[in-house]
Amino acid sequence: MVDILNPLIGQSEQFVKNSRQLAEELSSVQMEEDQLLVSYGVVSLFTSTPVKESLEAIRERLQCHPEWRHTTLLKVDDIVELLVVFDEFNLIVNFQRAESIQRD
Repeated sequence: MVDILNPLIGQSEQFVKNSRQLAEELSSVQMEEDQLLVSYGVVSLFTSTPVKESLEAIRERLQCHPEWRHTTLLKVDDIVELLVVFDEFNLIVNFQRAESIQRD
């Protein structure tokens, strides 16, 4: 999955390398009421990101940037479905981990 998604990183105008660049970029940005600014920190990666919207953004990026196609025979729908499975697995693992901690 890393080989498929890595070529997409930095391929958008929303990508920033670090917090300094983000602060510089945001100093001149004016957002509309219907826009949402999302930032991922390493500590809490994906904890509050809407999954449906994230998957749709990944789908669009895969469709617009074909560089990843040389790494797999999977289709866009297959990749998105795998991401859904990974997300569901992660939820199960986190739930089991939380139950285990509560028992201790």
